[in-house]
Amino acid sequence: MTTHTPGPWHKKGSRVYHQSNPGGLKTDIAECFRDVGGPLPCEANARLMAAAPDLLAALEAVMACNKELGAISRPIGNEARAAIAKAKGQT
Repeated sequence: MTTHTPGPWHKKGSRVYHQSNPGGLKTDIAECFRDVGGPLPCEANARLMAAAPDLLAALEAVMACNKELGAISRPIGNEARAAIAKAKGQT
C-alpha cells in the first residue's frame, strides 16, 4: 500500500483537502454528499476525515509511549493496534 496524502488535511463545508503550503495548490481528498434516501451529516463526516492524519499520528505516539511505559491496558492496546492497522490498509 502507498502512504496516504500527508497531513494536515483541511475541511471547508463538506470538502476535505490538502494544501501543501499557504496559498498553494489544494489537492482534494474527499467530498461528502447527501444521500438520496435522507440527510447525511456531511460536515461532521468531513470534519472527522480532515482529522484522520492527526488522529493516526496521535494514536501511534500513544502506542510508542505505551511500549516504553507499559501504561495502556491490553484491551485498549489491542483496539489501538487494530485501528492503526485498518488506517494503514493492513487488515
